[in-house]
Amino acid sequence: MTRRVSHPLLVAAVLTVGGFFPVTAQSGESFDRAVEVARLAWLRHDFETLLSLSDTIRLHLPDGSRSLAIRPHHAKQVLKEYLKDARELEMALQSVRSVADDHRYAELTRRFVIPGTVDEREQTVFFGLRHGRDGWAIREVRISP
Repeated sequence: MTRRVSHPLLVAAVLTVGGFFPVTAQSGESFDRAVEVARLAWLRHDFETLLSLSDTIRLHLPDGSRSLAIRPHHAKQVLKEYLKDARELEMALQSVRSVADDHRYAELTRRFVIPGTVDEREQTVFFGLRHGRDGWAIREVRISP
């Protein structure tokens, strides 16, 4: 039997102390926090959290294919398939670039290994985020070799 916790402050405290951020962003959420939530979600391959506020996403994968704007459920499947064999080691924020007040990019370096190999690999991942009424949402994911 599951127990429901009804006090929102208790839920927030438990999630924060446990090192896990809430799935949905709050209105007025800071850009830095949104990037940290995205970074941690990527490391866990938690695409539900990564794309939780997104209505459409553009994906740019290293194979050269560029997607049109696609729905989150499709983007989750594409990312899941692309990352299925990877074991994430680290993902570090390198820089942030502002395109407009409501549109920014975060550049991160991703280190990972493919099971069965010992070679560490590195890629650059760009998260394009837009600020809407519910907070910052991922609108673009670009992966460069």
